[in-house]
Amino acid sequence: MIEAYIAENGKDPVTGEELSTDDLVELKTARVVRPRPPTLTSIPALLSTFQNEWDALALETYTLKQQLAQTRQELSTALYQHDAAMRVIARLQRERDEARDALSKVTVSAGGTTSNGDAMQIDGQGLPQEIVEKIDATQQK
Repeated sequence: MIEAYIAENGKDPVTGEELSTDDLVELKTARVVRPRPPTLTSIPALLSTFQNEWDALALETYTLKQQLAQTRQELSTALYQHDAAMRVIARLQRERDEARDALSKVTVSAGGTTSNGDAMQIDGQGLPQEIVEKIDATQQK
């Protein structure tokens, strides 16, 4: 492929300098095949390795399921707390608006007479004489 590019263009594809096929150096490397470890040469050893990998996968899956359940629990708790906070805020805003509305409807009239029947009814009778004397004596002390 590189020789075809050089034959077509006469340049190095990376640097753009003049290049010929004679300038190329052939690299010879021995192809190395990695041998299997000696423990994996028998069927029982392979079965043992597969069993260990299966156990590791099962343990990882179990751990992930536990973490998922814990995360779901935390998310559920956070959502319930958020919902409760929103309900409290809505209730407080409603109470504030009702209080503002009630405050805007309150009228103060001069002279102490009220026309809406909210006046307190006071007994016209005074205190008995002996109680008045006892209060005065206590005040003098």
